Amino acid sequence: MNLRRLTCAALALPLAACSEPTVSDKGVEVTLTVDRTVLRLGDAAQVNVVAVNRSARSVTINSGACPAAFVVVDQNGTAITPAPVTCAAVAVTRELAPGEAFAFRHAWGLDVAGGTRALDVAGGQGPARPLAPGAYTLRGRVVGAYLKAESSPVAIRVEASSAGR
Repeated sequence: MNLRRLTCAALALPLAACSEPTVSDKGVEVTLTVDRTVLRLGDAAQVNVVAVNRSARSVTINSGACPAAFVVVDQNGTAITPAPVTCAAVAVTRELAPGEAFAFRHAWGLDVAGGTRALDVAGGQGPARPLAPGAYTLRGRVVGAYLKAESSPVAIRVEASSAGR
């Protein structure tokens, strides 16, 4: 077992899921972790995405909330993007020096919207999107100047609410 997997396994005790990082062609490594992998209506999860510049040059990444730093993907491979966020005309960017990291933290909750199970990502901004019970994956996604980097997928499961909850 290599050191990265051993570290991920050690960190997995307090975390429900840990993904192997992936590196883009621009040298940005992206890792996604989530504190729970099973969610029910009314649950909230903490999703963390970390981008690390592994290249010898500085890179520019989008450090704002638009677009979100993770996506939800269904079993068919279709990206169910987080709830839409009204984006300002000005992008929020950050220059990552070689070896520097930047962390995105998202509170992700399942809530009721119009009597249906829904996905609410972005702190309640924008309309919720339907999210039926089933298996999904989360992927960290970091974009920037001529850059798009993704993490390995992390499996999650959405379950119907239990009675009396």
